[in-house]
Amino acid sequence: MLRSIANFFSYVFHPLLIPTFCFYTAMILCPEEFNTYPERKLKLSLMILFALTCLFPSIIYIMMHKLEMIDDLDVRDKKQRIIPYLVALFFYLAAFLCFKPRVGSLFIDQVLIVGSLLGATLSLCISFFANNFLKVSLHSNGVGGFFAFCIIASFYATQSSYWVVALSIIIMGIISASRIILEAHTPREVIAGLASGMLGQYLAYKYYITA
Repeated sequence: MLRSIANFFSYVFHPLLIPTFCFYTAMILCPEEFNTYPERKLKLSLMILFALTCLFPSIIYIMMHKLEMIDDLDVRDKKQRIIPYLVALFFYLAAFLCFKPRVGSLFIDQVLIVGSLLGATLSLCISFFANNFLKVSLHSNGVGGFFAFCIIASFYATQSSYWVVALSIIIMGIISASRIILEAHTPREVIAGLASGMLGQYLAYKYYITA
């Protein structure tokens, strides 16, 4: 029963869904900034963000599993994680470049969204490097980054942000515990994931959002 619950939360808060959660969180906390964009542009931006950061990587991972390039979709083997890491990095970087402000852009260029994508990309880079030494939990990387993003977004929020930050802490605890319960990661690997997720968002905040 406990493992089933842990599995459920691991799927609901899959790391590939975190950028989409960040998008919605920014819209909730800073509605005035998003009201300046046409509804069509918002919907297109959300669809492209979801496709680049979740749909396309997921399709490739499923294909890799079918071709027996990886043993399972959780990619428990540290050596088999190299190509999936590179796939995610490619699409996350593509998403960042798509949303980066430029004249005539088809997508919204709201600073928190662009910063969150840069932070997620940096987090993956850090985890990719750390993968040489231990199997960093990408689930905890994702929720750690989400927690850091919620803190950053609260600095710019025009709505009450306490409940969002509190919820992100609860999610972080649930996912961290779930990965340990499922024996997918050790506590050390979970902590490494949380740290890399937070660090990536902090670097994006310091060197991009506030630059």
